[in-house]
Amino acid sequence: MSLFNTKKMLLLAAAVLPLTTLQASPGFSRQMDMSCMACHNQTMGQLNSFGRKFAASGYTMTSGSQSMIDGDTLKLGLPSALNAGVLLKARYLKSNPDEDGAHEEVGTDRGSLEMYKVSKLFFGGKIAENVGGMGNYSYDSFGAKVTYVDELGSGYAGITGFMDDDFGPFSGGEYYNTGLYAPLKLFESRRSTNAAQATEIGHGPATGIQAYYGGETLYVSAGAYLPAISQHEGLDSGTSGIGVGRIAVAPTFGEWTVMVGAYGLSGTATMSEAALDNVKPKADSTKLIDIKREAFGLDAQIEGNIAGASTVLVLNAVLKNRTTLYDNGIGDYVERMDPVTGYFVNSEVELKAGDNTAFSAELQVNPWEAFGIKLAYLYYNDEYSYADSKFIDKQDRNDYSLGLDYSLRQNVRFGFEYTYSNVIVNDRRSNGGTLQSLPDSKNILAFAIIGF
Repeated sequence: MSLFNTKKMLLLAAAVLPLTTLQASPGFSRQMDMSCMACHNQTMGQLNSFGRKFAASGYTMTSGSQSMIDGDTLKLGLPSALNAGVLLKARYLKSNPDEDGAHEEVGTDRGSLEMYKVSKLFFGGKIAENVGGMGNYSYDSFGAKVTYVDELGSGYAGITGFMDDDFGPFSGGEYYNTGLYAPLKLFESRRSTNAAQATEIGHGPATGIQAYYGGETLYVSAGAYLPAISQHEGLDSGTSGIGVGRIAVAPTFGEWTVMVGAYGLSGTATMSEAALDNVKPKADSTKLIDIKREAFGLDAQIEGNIAGASTVLVLNAVLKNRTTLYDNGIGDYVERMDPVTGYFVNSEVELKAGDNTAFSAELQVNPWEAFGIKLAYLYYNDEYSYADSKFIDKQDRNDYSLGLDYSLRQNVRFGFEYTYSNVIVNDRRSNGGTLQSLPDSKNILAFAIIGF
């Protein structure tokens, strides 16, 4: 079979294989006795106003038809059935980073078909009176959060404890579609389309606690987190933590809802290497690492209808995002990084330092309820000084993306995304700061999702 025909077959396989996304739990549909789209706007990756209210309730809202298990004198409050869901996803990735043929075609250069690593099992919903939660499990990760919540005025106030491999420091209660919470975004290609995802503000391991209030027009949250999870021995972190805060207002003008918000991270988490590596600490072999985060930005979301077509516009501007590492073993800041991977490796644990900003604009228009067209622009500005290689602005780029979404059923979705990336490098070692252009890259992502 020719290479051309092989690629066509892989694309076809990606379109027909069942696949899952990390963005919705079909079990919630059964809990509410409603369709999936009662909570989601355009696709399962976005929440509408009712979906945000359900999330603010800590997933405790019910249709009233789901029975609860209670005792004679003391209420237990457990649902009679576990709200579980499976989201299967298959995707095909193809990148073309080097058109001059200088590198051998390997990995995603030739196309990569994935399924198990991007599929998840979800479970959760109402656990007891005023208590809700959600867990997710995949072949190599686990995440969960539990919320105590009560009604306050026209909204809900709650406090959430969370731990997750991938969903980031805003996992405690964020429900807008601007990318601060990894599951809620317009594009599957997160690093090429969303500023919070490209800078990793809205992604990565996180364990923490957040208090929040979610009302009709106001959302505010505050808490602290650690940039790690514990699978076995717990986190050796003392009493340290990185503060996380968020505020957003979302007034409605006719058929349009306009959200404007701000967010930030600030603080230092002092953790042992063993804690980051999920093993039991050993006093004679581990050392403390200070992970300092300073980040803030602005975001906006506009949703409504244009000539009957459902429309969502998302803006996100990361104005500062700096992570520094202080090695208590050597008593000095760590500013050395591998120029290729971008990671500082001083032991068996990889730690990420960096300094960057980014801006993104994403638009989705659904001319038909089942079919959506997406556009995105991302500017990523790498401001980190790579001490070993003398690079700065090493990864600056402009990304332009086009996407298509088609929902065969509410729980069956197909998608195609294409990204054209223009990368600029400023190499201060050889030319005193003259900008050098790298070959433009092109990336293709085709995926299919089924939830049940």
